[in-house]
Amino acid sequence: MMEETYEGEIYFNLKSVTESYYQYHTTSDLQDWNEGDPFAQPVQVFSNIPNGLGILMGSTLDIFQYK
Repeated sequence: MMEETYEGEIYFNLKSVTESYYQYHTTSDLQDWNEGDPFAQPVQVFSNIPNGLGILMGSTLDIFQYK
């Protein structure tokens, strides 16, 4: 049996986000999902800005490369 060898590079991207971003993204997606459904419960999109819309967030990105 012949062994196959592969050449190339693989990149792994690991992104970490704040809980505020996660809550905003989750509620925003749920609101989009329920759009146009008269029987769906209303969804309030998360915001961490007092008297405003949107969020302040932070994130980091790590990229690992394997050859």
